Amino acid sequence: MARRFARIAHEEGAPQIAPLGVLEELPVLGVPFRSAVKNELFEARCTLNEKMHRDPACFELVLGPGTWINAATANALFDAAPPAGARLVLRAPGWSRLAGGPVERAVDVAIVRAGTHVDAAVRAALPPIVLDADEKSFGVAKGPEALDVPAPRLVACDVRTWADLLWVSLFAMTARVRNLSPGKGLLLVTIAAARSLSLNPWRIAGKLVEKGKGCDIHPSAVVEASVLGDGVKIGPGAVVRGSILKSGAEVEELALVVGSVVGAQARVQRQAMCKFSVLSNLSSCGGTVQLSFFGEGSSLRGGSYTIDRNLDGSPVRVAVPDGSLVDAGPVLGVVLGAGSMIGSGVWIGAGRAIPAGVTVIRSPYDTVLRFGATVPPGVYAVVDGSLAPVPTGTPRAKDESSSKA
Repeated sequence: MARRFARIAHEEGAPQIAPLGVLEELPVLGVPFRSAVKNELFEARCTLNEKMHRDPACFELVLGPGTWINAATANALFDAAPPAGARLVLRAPGWSRLAGGPVERAVDVAIVRAGTHVDAAVRAALPPIVLDADEKSFGVAKGPEALDVPAPRLVACDVRTWADLLWVSLFAMTARVRNLSPGKGLLLVTIAAARSLSLNPWRIAGKLVEKGKGCDIHPSAVVEASVLGDGVKIGPGAVVRGSILKSGAEVEELALVVGSVVGAQARVQRQAMCKFSVLSNLSSCGGTVQLSFFGEGSSLRGGSYTIDRNLDGSPVRVAVPDGSLVDAGPVLGVVLGAGSMIGSGVWIGAGRAIPAGVTVIRSPYDTVLRFGATVPPGVYAVVDGSLAPVPTGTPRAKDESSSKA
């Protein structure tokens, strides 16, 4: 067919996302960004074929090189576009509240008549179409650190930072569920209930799992509402909920994976926790991470933590391509560049970026390296790698004693 609904513009070249690399090679839902966008546009094009045949002068969707859009947004824009074309503005208050940025965010997306030359000036002159992201929110924490996460049905974003890439993956996962037709959603739940022989929602969720070939899941593991690629391994006592695990991924014993994307051959090590994060291919998580992004081949060892909030409540900030810092919302973890490694016992502040190929280890001065010939009972602090006695009357010693009790 000569006419087509969508094409991808490359006027500005593929953007670099520090410290991860060229955007088109970075994962969304475990698929390289450029391929993931094409998959969404192919899905939209399939649903629009009938409309295109009725319209001899069909529309063409033009995206910036760093723009993500899902099929539902493309369809909605097609339906709303006037004959002269338009540019997209997405209204997403929940997204703005959680990840920063304006409530009505202009996205580098134009819909025009096929064959129209589109550059920055043409895009700017097009009238805006404001689409509502149709968000629903759900709570993932309670108490003083309560967190409401939006689940938009329409997802579109100009990806400038690694934080944008993280949110696109997370929102794209929820959007897939939100965009199921009521009939298909009901059918899936009915089949899962029949397979579980129960109306218990947890048992039903356990049957809402898509498995590839050769998966090895221990009988004691809990796997719910997830997609598993070929050869995935899940060990004893592990828990996987609402996640995507690509081919060859492994979740070891007693590990927890929630709302995350684990890339091909990536690994969540025993007793580790990975929540609302993206692990690229061949990466490894052995510590505690939330709202973080691991570049290809990067790793974080056991006993390490990524902090995702500022204690004073101020917004987490990340660097944009021009080097300036922008607010990225109240919660955000860290990013590990390709091939970087975080050793055991390291804590990393919210929003920090570890450059590619960098290894970070705990200071040897904070690690016990030397013991005396005789060490009598008492309270000790680590000073320059050795044990230094702490007088029992000091506040520090009292605190340590009470914590042991």
